[in-house]
Amino acid sequence: MSVFLDELAKKVKSKDKDLGACLLRLADNVCKIELASHIGKYTDPELQVNYCVPTDGVADINYVMTKTVNCQVDMYGSAAYSATSSLLTKKLEDGRTVYQHLNSDDMLREDIESIGLAYDEIKEKLLAFKEPDSHAPIGNKLRQVYFPVGDTDHLLSVMQPACVIQELATRARAMRDLKFEARKPDADIGEYSDIYGMVSTKIGGANAQNVSIGTTGMEAKMLLSMPPKFDKRVFLPQKDFFKEKVWFNNTFKDIYKHICKHYNTAWENKQNREILDYYWSKAIDETYRFVYELRAEPQGWSEKGKLPREQAVWLDDKYIDERYDSDEWQKEVVSEFARRLRGFFVEAWKIEYRKEITPDDKFLYNLKEKILRVVQSD
Repeated sequence: MSVFLDELAKKVKSKDKDLGACLLRLADNVCKIELASHIGKYTDPELQVNYCVPTDGVADINYVMTKTVNCQVDMYGSAAYSATSSLLTKKLEDGRTVYQHLNSDDMLREDIESIGLAYDEIKEKLLAFKEPDSHAPIGNKLRQVYFPVGDTDHLLSVMQPACVIQELATRARAMRDLKFEARKPDADIGEYSDIYGMVSTKIGGANAQNVSIGTTGMEAKMLLSMPPKFDKRVFLPQKDFFKEKVWFNNTFKDIYKHICKHYNTAWENKQNREILDYYWSKAIDETYRFVYELRAEPQGWSEKGKLPREQAVWLDDKYIDERYDSDEWQKEVVSEFARRLRGFFVEAWKIEYRKEITPDDKFLYNLKEKILRVVQSD
């Protein structure tokens, strides 16, 4: 069964005799739904103005306008007709919606005729949307700009296209999810981006049609009308530097691939030991990259969290005197450091050879010795 017929089957009610009757019922409701490229409620919840601007992708105009870009239309109407609007906005096998296919090609002809309906008749009904009120007031809650055109003034009412607001919300949500995923101790995400200073507006309540079919209880995002400012923010560990900051990312994976290879060799000589020492040094240096990143932060940053005292001394330059006048903090830091790198080794071995390995005490002891030398020389 095609995606279209499968979606239609989900909407069959007890009063429908079959798929054909269901589609006829849904098609009869289209005339009560309004197409809208711009929805006033996104600007102000009390604004009852909607516009549908042609979105044909005209590219020969030297201005950025709704009709010069690929801006998808939304659907506005009572929640009673959500089944119809959700069918029309359903994405089919090629990623395009039912509405887009009906408006541009006859791909659905075979599906519709297979359930005993005349395709051309149903297509006409499915595209017979409610006509917008061309005499509706502009609304005093819209941002309005007057500028001269010849001997008169032209009024520009500024409204965000609905698809832009929805796409921005979708991308912001994806960035937020990636940020949370990256902060997990076992995440394989080295860097992530975020947008700061956004304005959030809760849209629609529980019913999509409180605003449009394109939003279901969505939190809309608005960018500030200011030039963008790009900066790199450092994630500060709150409880444990090694679990929150040092992840098994792609850089570590590449380093440990070589460590596993030379650790697994049947022969042992000076050259092989030197190669292993080299890659262990790279693993330690990669960890120290985060150490220096945190030391560059304003002194006292660790006081905002609950870092162990020894980690705060090691990482926060507020304690720089204690760091170099005492070595009491080193033992615990070196032990945690070694356990973290050993854990990466176990994980890398499982990836490389698809089997478990349990490093012995000598392995951990030698690793601690390597790390201690670096910590003491730092």
